[in-house]
Amino acid sequence: MADHDALRQRLDETMDQQGPWTARSPWTREAVVGTPRHVSAPDRLWRWDGHTYRPLDRGADPDRWAAEVYGRPFDEAQITDVAHPR
Repeated sequence: MADHDALRQRLDETMDQQGPWTARSPWTREAVVGTPRHVSAPDRLWRWDGHTYRPLDRGADPDRWAAEVYGRPFDEAQITDVAHPR
């Protein structure tokens, strides 16, 4: 099972190293660090594999789902819905 606290810490450290935390907006860091992503993220996310979007389901693969939730800085969106052509 994914260690959400460790993933949150790693994301914070990554953002510290990459420099998105600015001195002009400390509230941004407080909001991102203080809000656990796994609590508000939907149970299904979507990931582009180079050809199509593939589902990532929390119940089927919780570690991969958690890696998607915490794997990227806050300025990169996770895909939560994909419209399929009819």
